[in-house]
Amino acid sequence: MNFLGIDLGSTSIKAAVLDLEHKRIGTMLRRPFPDPIPALPRLHFEVDPTQILAETRAILNDLLRQAPDCTGLLMCSQMHGFLLTDANGTPLTNVITWQDQRALTPQPNPSQPTTTSDAFSHMMAQLNLQERQALGNDLWASRPISVLYWLAKQGQLPSDAHFCALPDWVLWQLTGSPPATDLTHAAASSMLNIETGNWHRAILAKLGLGQLVLPPIAARNQIIGIIAPHFGNANPIHCYPPISDQQCALLGANLQPGELSVNISTGSQVSVLSHPRVYGDFQTRPYYDGDHLITHIHIPAGRSLNALMRLLSELTHAEGQTLPHAWDNALRLAEAVDSTDLTVDLSFFAGATGSQGAISHIREDNLSVGHLFHAAFAHMAQNYAAFAVKLSSQRNWQRIVFSGGLALQSALLRRLICQQLALPARLAESGEDVLVGLLSIALYCDGQTQSVQTARQLVG
Repeated sequence: MNFLGIDLGSTSIKAAVLDLEHKRIGTMLRRPFPDPIPALPRLHFEVDPTQILAETRAILNDLLRQAPDCTGLLMCSQMHGFLLTDANGTPLTNVITWQDQRALTPQPNPSQPTTTSDAFSHMMAQLNLQERQALGNDLWASRPISVLYWLAKQGQLPSDAHFCALPDWVLWQLTGSPPATDLTHAAASSMLNIETGNWHRAILAKLGLGQLVLPPIAARNQIIGIIAPHFGNANPIHCYPPISDQQCALLGANLQPGELSVNISTGSQVSVLSHPRVYGDFQTRPYYDGDHLITHIHIPAGRSLNALMRLLSELTHAEGQTLPHAWDNALRLAEAVDSTDLTVDLSFFAGATGSQGAISHIREDNLSVGHLFHAAFAHMAQNYAAFAVKLSSQRNWQRIVFSGGLALQSALLRRLICQQLALPARLAESGEDVLVGLLSIALYCDGQTQSVQTARQLVG
């Protein structure tokens, strides 16, 4: 009655025993996600797939020693990471992650030699509103479709390359079975027609990507591979299509109709559930049981705060020292500041609020760590309120659901967001939302319920 759950996150690989009998999370393990490959060109962000596979094998084997009776494996992964392979699964590229923005690299404009353009802008100019909506209005420079378009324009797209979402390739290597992808990862590539649930081959052909070999899209409870017994495990392990982390985390947070999700981690989003598929100035993504998420993503959060922390720590690191409690102290100092007129725009990376951040209204008396992080949190709260209203101008939510590591860490940040939205809030029941989501889906795959969201109600 045990499954295993593995989450390939941006900073760590987490894994746990999923106890289906008692409907709880068992033994949990964690390993660091491999570092990006150094010295790449500007705007490139790649990770060695063999290192990711090695870390995943290691954590899987550690879990098998804890749960030799397990019969199933579910994986979850950071969205938008992918690699290209040959027909046998041999990598032709590194893993290109959601932090890669090479599609924004300026290139000479052939029609206007004195100007430059970029591949992403050129790609977007070829797509009309209806086509963008069919792709979920989820087109960014960091999306696989944008990077693939850049590769094609550079003459670097291998002929007949196989496209694999990161966890699909890892599972391919673990089982030896060709990949089949989940609807959530297919949508995360921005190559899925969300109206039909199939790859949008007409758009791919239009963009010169028609030669890509794409995996079939599998049902959520379909067994797509088997890991043979080893490490004393007497059972073959049935493997199901890996799923994307946003939907899995919000399932774990038990997001309900009428609630506004504010998920804050390395990246952040505001989201609400919608049963009919709707379009607007937001992204539309498949959820579970026929529902959809309408969501605003790439709102500056932990990644931008990490940039501030790197700046503050640079001289210390140059002296060979570390600051083991830097984050705890930054949160404490920010909480001690009642208010500040220092302003921080965290748009340090291309995202929902632009790509040009700023720190302004600086005076000698407010240039401190406490004021800096308080101002950063105030900016985040203003962003969440503004993007929430774009999801629904009627503001038809009854409360906020906070999830994600940063939201759970900072009471100040939560308080500022509640003030901006004039709403009460609850915290997600567990600090391990993704693993709770995986447990819920495992119950569904095991046949204990007829729907994923019903399975979530069985988990404490």
